[in-house]
Amino acid sequence: ASEINHLTDVKQLLKTVKLVTIGSNVLLFLLIWVFGKRNLSKKILHLIKESGVIYFLFLTTIFFLLFFFWQFIFVLFHQVLFPTGSWAFPAESTLIRLFPESFWQKIFVLCLTFPFVQMVIGFFLTLYIFKKNEGGRV
Repeated sequence: ASEINHLTDVKQLLKTVKLVTIGSNVLLFLLIWVFGKRNLSKKILHLIKESGVIYFLFLTTIFFLLFFFWQFIFVLFHQVLFPTGSWAFPAESTLIRLFPESFWQKIFVLCLTFPFVQMVIGFFLTLYIFKKNEGGRV
């Protein structure tokens, strides 16, 4: 029962992450489009470049922390996002056998890879929109 409850909690967390991701992507591309239509392009492009660098550094830091401090990050993640006592299971439990630690390491890497790819796509989309609206000048 506790394993099923934990999977239910994980499912809810993933739904929330999905909604936030979709919402933030829609907002980002709307902002890029709206600002691309106005003649604020150099200031906005500069701001997007700076925020992209900060985001890149943030993602790189998270990758570094996961690589060197996996066990600590994994436990901290669970302590913060799940009710106390609802996420630690014995090694022989069905949940641990179905989803070993190596599975979650790969999932965390994938979860960080997608935002990185989105960042790159957003950056080049932004460049394209501003170049198009300024006749090739950025």
